[in-house]
Amino acid sequence: MHRFFVEPGRLQGDRVVFSDAQAHQIRRVLRMDAGREVVVLDNTALEYRAVLSKVAADGVEAEITAHGPAPGEPVVRLTLFQSLLRQEKFELVLQKGTEAGVARFVPILTRRGLIQKTSAVTPQKMQRWRRIVTEAAEQSHRGVIPEIAPAMGVEQAVAMAGDYGIVLVAAMTASLSLDEALKGCKGLTTAGLFIGPEGGFEDEEVAMLTSAGARAVHLGPRVLRTETAAVAGSLLILHGTGQMKTPVGSGGVGGSPDG
Repeated sequence: MHRFFVEPGRLQGDRVVFSDAQAHQIRRVLRMDAGREVVVLDNTALEYRAVLSKVAADGVEAEITAHGPAPGEPVVRLTLFQSLLRQEKFELVLQKGTEAGVARFVPILTRRGLIQKTSAVTPQKMQRWRRIVTEAAEQSHRGVIPEIAPAMGVEQAVAMAGDYGIVLVAAMTASLSLDEALKGCKGLTTAGLFIGPEGGFEDEEVAMLTSAGARAVHLGPRVLRTETAAVAGSLLILHGTGQMKTPVGSGGVGGSPDG
């Protein structure tokens, strides 16, 4: 069943009015007719089952028939602090990280990174990135579109380390495994993960992060590419905090619009 995130105001009681771009996709790309079921998401971790009631040149609308929590949204909000990479690699992290369950992406400038200026992240690039995470969130049954923060230096990011229940930094020289670091972290609601560039963080960067409360961890005996480490590390954190279990009633929304 096709899924669509809608902007605030497009849910009007039991009616959904799709944007022009979504109406074009439904009519021209997907070639859907009135009577087809879709899932609508309001970016608050709720999803609505709806039936297309109008598919016309002047707009597309649907009637809500049921609603409930989106089963694909983790309870633990994971922020991925990812060193800026070449375009195709960073976009892969955004796409796969969204599928894994990342709630927020923070692009960071690191000393060994190929990109050294925040100006490299143009408004056009941010717009493209938001489109990538939106499409990935729809595909992976997420209930919330991940946030993408403005790019910042690693020194700025260090100041945010105290905002999370646990912060981990992937470091090739670390003796502590990610698994071990998560032991005893029951009831966790927020987590942060720092992933460096090709070649990893410099020792001084790791020291800055650990002095701010982060824990340096390794991701296993194999050397992973940075984009692989980002996705693998995210999945390991969410698995270690119990967020990868199949939820009860994960087949989709249920109940009536009135609750």
